[in-house]
Amino acid sequence: MFQSRGGGSLPSLIRGLRAAQQEGTEDEFLSICLQQIKEDLLPSSPPAGTRGGGGGAFSIMSRTPSPSARSTALLKLVYLQMLGFDVGFATFAVIEGMTVQSFTLKRPAYAAAALAFARPALSGGGRKEPTRKVGGEGEKGEEKEEEEEQVTKNFADEKSQQQQALSLLTTNLFKKDFNSKETHETSLALSTLSVMSTPEIANALLPDVLLLLSSSRPMLRKKAAVCCTRFLIQVPALLPSAFPKIRQQLMVEEDPTVISCLCSALLQLVEQKPQQYLALAPPLFHLLCSSTSNWLSLKLLKTFALLCPFEPRLPLKLLQPLLSLLQQSRAKSVEVEIIRLCLLHLPLQNAAETLAEARLSDASLAASAAGALTGDMGDSSSFSSDTKSKSLKGDTDGSADPAVTLLDLCISKIAALLSSADRNLRYIGVDIMASLFSSRREFARLLAALIPNFQQHVLQAAEECDSTIRSRGVELLANTATTASFPAIAEQLVTAASSQERQHHRRFQQQTKQSNAAAGGEASATTVAKIRADFLLPVLRLGAENHYALVEDFEWYLALLADIAVEGGTSPVLGCGAGGTDNSAVGGWCSKEGFLTGGSDAEQQVSLLVAEQL
Repeated sequence: MFQSRGGGSLPSLIRGLRAAQQEGTEDEFLSICLQQIKEDLLPSSPPAGTRGGGGGAFSIMSRTPSPSARSTALLKLVYLQMLGFDVGFATFAVIEGMTVQSFTLKRPAYAAAALAFARPALSGGGRKEPTRKVGGEGEKGEEKEEEEEQVTKNFADEKSQQQQALSLLTTNLFKKDFNSKETHETSLALSTLSVMSTPEIANALLPDVLLLLSSSRPMLRKKAAVCCTRFLIQVPALLPSAFPKIRQQLMVEEDPTVISCLCSALLQLVEQKPQQYLALAPPLFHLLCSSTSNWLSLKLLKTFALLCPFEPRLPLKLLQPLLSLLQQSRAKSVEVEIIRLCLLHLPLQNAAETLAEARLSDASLAASAAGALTGDMGDSSSFSSDTKSKSLKGDTDGSADPAVTLLDLCISKIAALLSSADRNLRYIGVDIMASLFSSRREFARLLAALIPNFQQHVLQAAEECDSTIRSRGVELLANTATTASFPAIAEQLVTAASSQERQHHRRFQQQTKQSNAAAGGEASATTVAKIRADFLLPVLRLGAENHYALVEDFEWYLALLADIAVEGGTSPVLGCGAGGTDNSAVGGWCSKEGFLTGGSDAEQQVSLLVAEQL
C-alpha cells in the first residue's frame, strides 16, 4: 500500500505522506519512500549468476537508472531533504543528473545540489538516524554526550568529504554551462553556484564568472554579481583580481536592475571589511546623486554608513546629496536611513551649536517682542540690536549652511518619529537616539536639547507596554541622565517598575480566573522579576558609575536603594520577605536557602548591585 502511495511522481509522494500522517504511519511511509528513491538513484547489482561483463545487455541496463527516473527521484529527494533527511548518499547521483543534456531533466539535479550541499547545517540532524536524549545522570550522561559529540564530528567530516568531492566533480560542469548558448542554462548554473560554492570552486571559476559580469544579457550580469560576492566572502584573497572588474562594471552599467543587484551584493562585501572598498566611494556617490529607486537608495545609504568611519572626506561630500534626498523622498524607510547616516556619521557638531544659538536668539527675540507689546520699551533697543546682528550674520553667510539645514530637517523628522501614533515608528526614533547616545554622547545631548518635548517622549517610551520599545526607552532614559536630572530619572524608573509589575499581576489574574493554571505562577514570577530588572538595573548602574558621580544627595540615594531592596524582596539588610512582603508575588527574589538562590540572572544582578551599594 505504501509503495503505491509513494511511487511515481512528487505529487503522489506528497498525497501519500498526508494520508500517512492522518493514519499515524508517517515514519514508516517516509522510510519506504527513501528506499524507493535509493533504488531509483543508485546503480543496482547485476542479476544472480552473472559476473563481470557476462550479464549481457540486460544486465548493463538494469544497473543504470534512466535520466527520467533519476530526475523524478531527485525531485522527491529534494522534498525529503526539506523534511530533514540526510541526502549525502545521493552525491554522485546528483552530479550524474547535472550532466544530462535536457534542461528539464537537469534542473532537479541543480536544485538538489543547491539545497542539499549549500551549507552542511541544512542537511544536519537528519531523520534517518535520529538521536534520542537519555535522561541519565553522572557518568552515563557524560558518556552519552561524548558519543553525541563524536557522532556530530563524524557527520561534519562526512559532509566535508562530500563537499570536496562535489567541488572536484562539478567544476567542469559549471564551466560547460557557462559557455552554453542558452541563457536559461547559464542562469541555472549561476543560481546554483551562488549558494553551493566552496573555496575550491571559487578559485577555479572566478575568471569565468567575471567574464559573465560583462555579458550582454542583464539576467546573467545580475547573477554573476551575486556569484562574485559569494566567492569573495569565501576567499578574501581573490579580491585583488576581482575588484577592478567589479568597479569598472559599476561605473559603466546602465541597466537599473543590474545596478541594484550590484549594490546589494557590494553591501555584503563592505560589511566584511569596509576599508578595502573605499575606492568604490566615487561611483557609489554618483549613483546616490542620480538614484530614483528607493531600494537602491537604501543600499547605498547603508554602504556609505559603513564607509564613512574610514574616509574622513566622505561625510562632507555627502551633505548636499543627503539634504536633497531627504527633502525629496517620501519613503519613510529612506528617511530613516538618511537620519541614521547623518546623525551617527556626519560632522554636525558645529551645526548643532549654531542651531542651538539660533534657537536661543529666537527665544530672546520673542521675549523682547512680548516685552515691547506689554509696554516694556526698555527691551526694544536689545530687540533691534539682536535683529541687526542676526541680519548681519545672514548677510555675511550669504546663504544657509547645508549642514544646519540638514540637521534642522533631521530634528523635525526625529521629533515626528518620537511622537508618531505608530508604535513601530516610535521604536525607530527611540532606537536612533539610543544609538546616538552610545556613540556620540556630547552631540546627542545637544541634539536632545533641540528636539521639542524630548524628555517627555523618552519617559513615555520607558513606560510602554511593548517590551521592545520599553527596553530601548529605559536605555535611552538612562543615557540622558545628568547630575541634575538623575534623581528624577531614577524615581521615574522605580515608579515605572512598580506600575508595570502591578499591571502584569492584573493581567495574569484575569487570565487565570477561568483556568486552574497553577504551573503559570512560576512563569509569571519570572516575568515580573525580568520586568523589574529592566527598570532597576539602569538605575543601579548609573548610580555607581564613576564612583557615584551622578549622586549629589547620598541620603536620598540610600533611601532609594532601601526602597528597591524592600519592594523587590532582596534586601540584604532586612532579609528575605522583610516587611511582610509576599515573595511569590514579587518574583521570588529570595528563597529558604538564601538571598540569591533560585533566581534568574537579572534578579541576581539587581540583588548583587543593591548589596554592594548598601
